[in-house]
Amino acid sequence: MTAPFLYAPRIKEKAMIRFLFVGGVMPVLDTSLSIAVVLLLILQGLKKKTVWCALWAGGIIGLYFFKNDEGHNVTVNGDRYRAMITNFFIPELNNHDVQELWFQQDGATCHTARATIDLLKDTFGDRLISRFGPVNWPPRSCDLTPLDYLLWGYVKSLVYADKPHTLDHLEDNIRRVIADIRPQMLEKVIENWTSRLDYIRASHGSPMPEIIFKI
Repeated sequence: MTAPFLYAPRIKEKAMIRFLFVGGVMPVLDTSLSIAVVLLLILQGLKKKTVWCALWAGGIIGLYFFKNDEGHNVTVNGDRYRAMITNFFIPELNNHDVQELWFQQDGATCHTARATIDLLKDTFGDRLISRFGPVNWPPRSCDLTPLDYLLWGYVKSLVYADKPHTLDHLEDNIRRVIADIRPQMLEKVIENWTSRLDYIRASHGSPMPEIIFKI
């Protein structure tokens, strides 16, 4: 793991996750690609929401639901991901001091296409943690990503609490849960993140199962 990742003053993290309905009834949270993204799933009766947000110590940017012009849910490819970055994320960054923010993403193909990396480097320069980026994405790094060790599990537990039976209900729940996350919670998450960095360095990269779910 490189020094820029360890000592970056503020890290902006990106995640996409797919909330799934199988047969329109049973909720499944797809986390098989960690904080990343698109699976080639072909399941009869599958309905899905693909949602993106960015998390940092100052708050959450998003949500962004991937839909086409008709409002139908779509999966994510390189063109759609870059459109989201250009039309949604970068304008949102105008409200923040991007000179101090780093952007972290995993190695999904739509993230790491040359056109995508060039687009992100135009905004973040060398403050980009990604496969094929200036700072390489650290392998097996779920212990070091708040979206992995906290956010999506927390969101899942609340989103499905009332057993939503429609995609609109599911989307409403996702929006409500994210909107209710308080800045104090994110501050504690980032404090925990810096402790994790110290632990990983001291243990020479060993996993940390005894504290992985603690905040």
